Amino acid sequence: MIAIMAHVARRRNDTVRYHPFVTGRHDARDRALDATVELLLERGWTGTTPAAVAERAGAGKMSLYRHFTGKDELVAAALAQFSATQRRWLLGPDGDPPRDRLLGAFTRIGDRVRSGKLAVGCPFVATRLQSPDKDGPAAMQVLAHKNSVAAEFTRLLQQLGHPDAAATGEALLLLLDGAIVHAAMSGSDRPVLVAARAAATLIDAHTLSATDQ
Repeated sequence: MIAIMAHVARRRNDTVRYHPFVTGRHDARDRALDATVELLLERGWTGTTPAAVAERAGAGKMSLYRHFTGKDELVAAALAQFSATQRRWLLGPDGDPPRDRLLGAFTRIGDRVRSGKLAVGCPFVATRLQSPDKDGPAAMQVLAHKNSVAAEFTRLLQQLGHPDAAATGEALLLLLDGAIVHAAMSGSDRPVLVAARAAATLIDAHTLSATDQ
């Protein structure tokens, strides 16, 4: 029994080290949100059941329903909390040059692929594809997050003076999401490396155009 408890503790600690957004708070609702994000990253939407969340959070299953009407609302709240932290992690420090921040997003995803921590792909994409209610709160939160990432890309491109910042920001998001999906399927970081080169070409296109004029 002691050995089993030690194994669970090590597994829990490994998860916390990998997911810096986990707050370590003691409120039951916050623990449930942290546990939900952990499970989404590990198992996707399908494997993130209320029972699994309750077990991971160290709470009774019925306590979840005092805070959330069901799984969809729980996942939506967890993704809303995760979104801001994920975007900060993805784009790096505010003081870094815009081009470095844009390409750094691909570098960070590549690092996560190589560490073996992206086996289920993007938890936002997985939620959107696997959740049965495409108009439900979880699916809508996914769209809000993706729109926020595209907006951040656009803002950084505008700082670079890119003449087509909005469309290019959307293109960078498509490259990043596609790279994550293909990396999860292949278990290789090659899709991310290919996408990063394409992203650099799109980012630098305005510089090349200005040089040609």
